[in-house]
Parts: sequence; structure tokens; C-alpha cells
Amino acid sequence: MKRLLTIMLFLILPKLVAAQATQFLLEDTVGGKYKVKIYVVGDTMAKNQIQESLYKAVDHANLVFKKLKPDDPNSELGAINAKKTAGIYMVSPELAGAINEGYEASEWSKGLCDLTSPSEQRNYKEIKVKIKTNELKIKKDGTLINLNFILRGFLADTIANDLNTAGWKNVLIKIEDVFVTRGNDVNGPWKIPIITPTDKFAKRAFYYKATDVASATLTINRGPIQVIDSRTKQIASSDLKSVTIFMSSAAKSEGLACGVYLMGFEEGKNFILKYPNLRAVLDNAQGQLTFVPEFKPSH
Repeated sequence: MKRLLTIMLFLILPKLVAAQATQFLLEDTVGGKYKVKIYVVGDTMAKNQIQESLYKAVDHANLVFKKLKPDDPNSELGAINAKKTAGIYMVSPELAGAINEGYEASEWSKGLCDLTSPSEQRNYKEIKVKIKTNELKIKKDGTLINLNFILRGFLADTIANDLNTAGWKNVLIKIEDVFVTRGNDVNGPWKIPIITPTDKFAKRAFYYKATDVASATLTINRGPIQVIDSRTKQIASSDLKSVTIFMSSAAKSEGLACGVYLMGFEEGKNFILKYPNLRAVLDNAQGQLTFVPEFKPSH
């Protein structure tokens, strides 16, 4: 996909003195697989610097994608999986960070979505990673790692972190149904759409106003949900048609959306209510939306 940087101008009148605020939009792909949209708020005079930062962030995300492909023997993770051998591995910061996020998402989801699910005897606790030293420890032979259940979220977090490091504090990243916001849009908090199956609610748009929030949605909008239940190693069924999780990390949001889908409506709702830093939107088999805990979305 050809890179296209779009500039959107907004006019703000603080105290009757005109000032120009600018929103930049880059549309691209990551890994030749995921469509990405990145919005940055900045000054028009900084166009070249913003463009350079955007390109670098997407290029880095592409590099991360190549490292995390579990079945590619030429990828960093694929080479480790091919050995199927316990031991200590020195890995890149990107792989260490992704495995750490995958481990935490596995714990949050109570092992329902497990980063070692391809293994014959899956158990995420057979993995240890030290992100300060980029040291990966695999305790048991035959342990395989698959990070696909947090991959879009980790890529979105990576882009957001890179842009913040480059000095751009007001950004929104969208990779399919995963969002990351940092700072604010031109006129206030960013608005993350709440994605629901396109039948009963097709003409209703709900938004979550968000500053420094990430979200991920698992939905039947893209066809049957192909989530593997790590307990049975079979494609799972659920009484939920979509799950959206809001928290600080897009990677963990994506992992938890998977876990809550496997829990089902009642267990998933009770799980979310235990954690004050989590919010969720659950869509049951009848198309009824439940906001957990209760909150009012914007329209």
C-alpha cells in the first residue's frame, strides 16, 4: 500500500485570536497484512519532521512483525520455536517485550488465551522473560510460543511509543479493531469507536472518549471468530458476539478480549468488575450491549 500523508486543518479561536491546529493522517500497512491509520496532532511547520517520525514508526513495526512470526523459521521467534528446546535465549528487546506482554495477558485471562497454546502440554508458566536484560528462559522441551493473540495490539503500542519518543504526544493509532490513544485530539479527548456486529446496531455509532487509553475488539464482523480454546485446542464457541476491552495496553487489551470471549458473558462481566482499571463492552447473542462497569458512551 502506497504511503499517503494527509493534512487536516482545524481552526480554533481562543480568546478571539485565531490559531491553527493541524491533524496529520498516515495510512499504511504493517507486515503486508494489517491496515494501519495513524493520526498525529502538530503544527503545520512540523510536517516534514512528523512525516519522518511516522515512516520510521511504521518501518519499526514492520521489523517487529517479522521478528514475531511464530511459524517462520527465518523469524527470531520462529527460529526459537524450531529448536523446541529448553534453555536460555538472548533475544531482541522487541521479542522480549512482546513475550512479556503475552505472558501478562495469559495471566490476566487465567490461561484461557495462553502464549504457549501450540505446545502439546501448554503452560505459559514454563516461560520466563527478563525485559531489562532481554533474557528468555524456556523451562521445558517442546514448549512453543505464539503471540498472534496480542500481535496487533503490540504493534500499535510500538508505534505509539515510537511517536511519543520522537516528541509527538497527541496521537491515535488504529490497526484494524485495535486502537491506542496518547494525549488529545485537536478539540479534546480522542473518540474510539465501540465496534459492534453490523446487524441491529448497524446504524448506531458509539464512541468512548479516551486520553491515554487503548482498546481491542473481538467481533463477528470479520466472520466467524476463530479463537482456539487452550483447554481443548479446538475453536471455541461463546454466547458473545463481540468483546471490547479498554485499558492502558493495546497488547493486553487484545489478549483480554480473547480471554473474556472464552469466559462468556456472565463470567466475563464478573471478571471485568474485579479490576477498576478495566472497562468493557459486551455484546451478547441477542445483540444487547452491556457496558461494564456502567458508563455512558458518546454518540
